[in-house]
Amino acid sequence: MKFLVSYIIIFTTFCFAEDFNKIKDVDEFKNYMAKKHKYNKKELSKLFANVEVQKDSLWFYTKKKKSDYKTYYWNDYSKSFLSSKKIQAGVDFLKEHNYYLYQAYKEYKIPSEYIVAIIGIESNYGGFMGKHPTFDTLSTLAFKENRRNKFFKKELEEFLVMTKRENVDPREIKGSFAGAIGYCQFMPSNFKKVAVDLDKNKQVRLDRPVDAIGSIANYLRISGWERGVPVATKVVYEGDRFDKYKTGYTTSYNRNDLVGIEPEKRFYYDRNVSLIKLKTKENDELWYGTKNFKVITTYNKSAYYAMAVHQLATKIKEEYLKQKNN
Repeated sequence: MKFLVSYIIIFTTFCFAEDFNKIKDVDEFKNYMAKKHKYNKKELSKLFANVEVQKDSLWFYTKKKKSDYKTYYWNDYSKSFLSSKKIQAGVDFLKEHNYYLYQAYKEYKIPSEYIVAIIGIESNYGGFMGKHPTFDTLSTLAFKENRRNKFFKKELEEFLVMTKRENVDPREIKGSFAGAIGYCQFMPSNFKKVAVDLDKNKQVRLDRPVDAIGSIANYLRISGWERGVPVATKVVYEGDRFDKYKTGYTTSYNRNDLVGIEPEKRFYYDRNVSLIKLKTKENDELWYGTKNFKVITTYNKSAYYAMAVHQLATKIKEEYLKQKNN
């Protein structure tokens, strides 16, 4: 009983219902949606009459921005993403959805293991797609003062258009504290640009694995993925810490100019590379990143994120082939 009371206190601290129809900007938004998208204003008024204000979402976008939220050491950042449990779950997901992963590969030329790795990192293979009611989250962030009101008002518009087109109740969908939804954790505006109906059932649902698979494949293709191009390779250098050249996924070097740096294995890639540094407690790991590595960073602008996707994808493929051949 003590636990239950504590839970209720915590929950009510972060969520409370409010009639958003009383907010002037909401009335303007309803008029806009009715005029541009032929939305029924009565339906919108009914939705906005009982919005659970997502106070944790609002706190994140009103707090002072800091630059020290990223984990400093690669060891700490990657341990949950590259665990044996996460790898095996990826193998299981690949086996279960092999048919549609192959269909996505045929259509978009994206290796299955990279699609699976992104789903694994974004939503734990669908095990955690977020518990925040997406309509309430986007409404909170669109109309309660914060530093990204304009952005979230547009995302709310896209969300409502999406649910209307796909004939889904806006209150049915749950997602992240920022309004990202589904296995792939797309924002609603990404849905409009890249979501696909891979299973051809005339409805696109990112909270179901098949359409998420196709949509990630389409996203990576549109972002510039090149078939047959490697993603990254580990390199060796002299010493334990590296500061000879600037590092990061935005860097671009001719390999001939990188004196004293060589790939550990044969590396077939004749274009410029980025230098990616993974700082561990013991030393600095150094990697070459290719164009496809940069493509992954368009999903999340972090070299650590892209490397986690690459290494998880590599390990999933290795384990899958190992189990298949045994």
